Amino acid sequence: MAKQALNTIKNWFKTGLKPSQQQFWDTWDSFLHKDEMIPTASIENLDRRFDEKADQEAFSGHLADAIAHGSNKVDKEPGKGLSSNDYTAQDKQKLDRLYNFDDTEILDQLEVINLKNTTQDTDIAGLKDLAATINSKENIIAPGTTAQYFRGDKTWQTLDKGIVGLNNLPVYTTNYDALEGGLGDGDFYRMPEFLGNYAVAAASVNMASPIIITLTVIRDNYTMSDGSVIYSSSGRPIDFFIDYGDGDSQKSNGITAAIKHTYKKAGTYKIKLFFSDYSMVNSVYISDSCVTKTENISRLKDLPLFTVSKGNLGYFNTKMPSRLQVFALSNGEDGKNNDIVTGIDLDIFNDHISSYLAIQILATALNKIDFNVGLPASLDNIVISMNKQLKNINLDMFKNCVNLRSIDFNLNDNLSEVNSTISLPSSLTRFSMDTSKITSFNPDRFKNCLNLSFIAIEKSNLASFTPLVFLSQRLKQLNLKGNKFSVEEVNNILIDLDKLEFTSLSVELNNQNPPAVPTGAGLAAKERLIAKGFSITTDTAAVE
Repeated sequence: MAKQALNTIKNWFKTGLKPSQQQFWDTWDSFLHKDEMIPTASIENLDRRFDEKADQEAFSGHLADAIAHGSNKVDKEPGKGLSSNDYTAQDKQKLDRLYNFDDTEILDQLEVINLKNTTQDTDIAGLKDLAATINSKENIIAPGTTAQYFRGDKTWQTLDKGIVGLNNLPVYTTNYDALEGGLGDGDFYRMPEFLGNYAVAAASVNMASPIIITLTVIRDNYTMSDGSVIYSSSGRPIDFFIDYGDGDSQKSNGITAAIKHTYKKAGTYKIKLFFSDYSMVNSVYISDSCVTKTENISRLKDLPLFTVSKGNLGYFNTKMPSRLQVFALSNGEDGKNNDIVTGIDLDIFNDHISSYLAIQILATALNKIDFNVGLPASLDNIVISMNKQLKNINLDMFKNCVNLRSIDFNLNDNLSEVNSTISLPSSLTRFSMDTSKITSFNPDRFKNCLNLSFIAIEKSNLASFTPLVFLSQRLKQLNLKGNKFSVEEVNNILIDLDKLEFTSLSVELNNQNPPAVPTGAGLAAKERLIAKGFSITTDTAAVE
């Protein structure tokens, strides 16, 4: 392959000739491809064009040479002390701003100031001594001292906690908002006028966060229902303060703090509740459809009862107090249009330390139950019923519940799946699941339930419930009526029950859909069970 002369290439491609492969390749090798660099030696007169241009570095140095541009220099001006070589014509405006200054007069004024001040003709030399005298009259709060304030006679006084309560405090928002805004230990802030014109020092700041209830008011002139109340323990009065979030507030002393207020404008409001002693709060009832959130409920660490009967809390994940005994999210009226909650995180009970806990979630829009740790060991009973949107329940939520006695999952019409990877606790005595869409439930989930006395899985789509060898000998009631057991499954259940060694068990297998009348071995097992003292109810053949 080699570069060829242009005339040679033309002769290869004359009419009627067919270039060979080598000639074709030599043709392409004779021209520059667009991806190839053009050698500078091949560009005609390139060196001469560069010789006609000045070097960039040399040209830049020339432009900066003031000597080479003498015509741009500025003449010297007397009194300004400036050389003509310092400035160019472009900087002439800077020179024009300078002028000769006589400093005689200002020096005279400074000498007067050094001798006197302008108000009291006091020698400035004496001001330092005067400041020292004033400082010696001020009492300085001792480091580490708390609960003191700076009185009008310029002395630090210890706050008498015995006479300070919510009834004696100024409107709390001045103080709480200052603290919430970042007031720290030792900072000064001004209290309301009726306490006097004193600057009060917060030598130690320790103000509790309020209980917060958020309302989403949907219309003007909305009046909260009177069902939202907070009670003190044992009927003892408690000092409390309620800020309704719209500029109005309520301060009182009593056994009941009723949260009732009229909002003139629609909008979102935060109700803040303060108590002189949070440990005295005995019960919290929230009952208003505009309630959308609760906060800081865990501050009521000794609270035994928390219930919401109206509201639209959405996904509920408010941490609960450590000694709570009863937790209820309950509309109480099945079929009413009241969401209350749509989901719940059961880890809100993680800090629970009390020996007893009961949970009720009734007639809500609950469709999601989340947990990582699960319910606490103190759980005694739980009712999750009449929740029309609930489709799935995971029994692993009870993995820590060594004291659990009763489980009720009733009237959850769309419940179709009950999952578990573990057996239910041995402490369980009652399990009820009435009216659902479940099709299967494995009885071996009861194999550790040595104290189980009542099982009811009724009015569902259950098609199988065997084997029953795990049933507790303390079982007294087994209700499986209203399911979809076949005749064969009813026979198998009766045969399994006949293998048990205990007696006096009541069994309901009637109202199957369609009816399932026991036959053969199943019927014989039924007769033997009745003879042993069992109460057996099954579907019966129609009487003609």
